[in-house]
Amino acid sequence: MIPPYVIAGLGNVGDQYENTRHNIGFLILNKLHSEMAFPSFSEKFSGMISKMSIFGRSVILFKPCLFMNRSGIPLAQLRSFYKYEMSNLLVIHDDIDLELGVIKCKQGGSSGGHNGIKSVDEHLGNRYYRMRFGVGRPSLQSSVANYVLSCFEVDITVYINRAVEGIQNIISVEKELEFPVGLL
Repeated sequence: MIPPYVIAGLGNVGDQYENTRHNIGFLILNKLHSEMAFPSFSEKFSGMISKMSIFGRSVILFKPCLFMNRSGIPLAQLRSFYKYEMSNLLVIHDDIDLELGVIKCKQGGSSGGHNGIKSVDEHLGNRYYRMRFGVGRPSLQSSVANYVLSCFEVDITVYINRAVEGIQNIISVEKELEFPVGLL
């Protein structure tokens, strides 16, 4: 069996978090799911999963459904079952150190203080790819938690569309999954 590509979006479960900065991973994944006509999400591995074949390779969209700081647990459950390569995992998350809409992709590195990424690193190591989506920084350092748990003040559709387009370009290439920065 060929190991699948896994694209995971980080976020918090619950209506009160639905359109918050911290849920940008879920927002991007939902748009990708819709744009590429993936099957409906179903509950599995403490998360929501949807998968389909693209160019003969299984592509899995996954939203961990434990709170952000426990995101690594469902991803480890998913990996235990599907045996995917760490280099075939892309984790999408918010980043307060990047201006709104700036997207950076990298493999490995530190968590940058992001608790969801800390959890993923704890359970899987850090050799996976991550898409950092800039949400900007609050004016007061003490308000970081409130800031990331609040909604965007501007329409971010164009930024989400750009992220989705970059991911579509990556997964539509008929070769080993790579996340070159130039595609984003």
